[in-house]
Amino acid sequence: MLQRLRIPPAPARFSDATWRQFLRTQTSTMLACDFFHVDCAVTLKRIYVLFVLEVASRSVHLLGATTNPDGQWTTQQVRNLVMDLGDHITEFRFLIRHRAGQFTASFDAVLADVGIRVVKIPPRCPRAELFRRKVRPHG
Repeated sequence: MLQRLRIPPAPARFSDATWRQFLRTQTSTMLACDFFHVDCAVTLKRIYVLFVLEVASRSVHLLGATTNPDGQWTTQQVRNLVMDLGDHITEFRFLIRHRAGQFTASFDAVLADVGIRVVKIPPRCPRAELFRRKVRPHG
């Protein structure tokens, strides 16, 4: 397609850093967020828990739990995170998230206001998600 449109190839980019090294150096500036759920045997409802992970330190922030994680609720939870982190929020440049409907434009705007760029994982790419790992019980 690029050749057909007569667009030349990108110039060669030389770097001493490998992709792995690049990611390692950027982890201190990265957050990632997702939901996990718990099925409550008493109420017979599914409870969704929103959390944010500081990628470098693996510190987890539990933002909240609800049976209905809509966009308005999710946006409020990220506002609370920004307030809770205070000046510490300036250390972060990126937040990785999936493309679920709970993450609305207002969610992204809250982060953009404090200088954090939202990076969405590619569609239908489960290996790109940070949290979808098999957990093996200790035996």
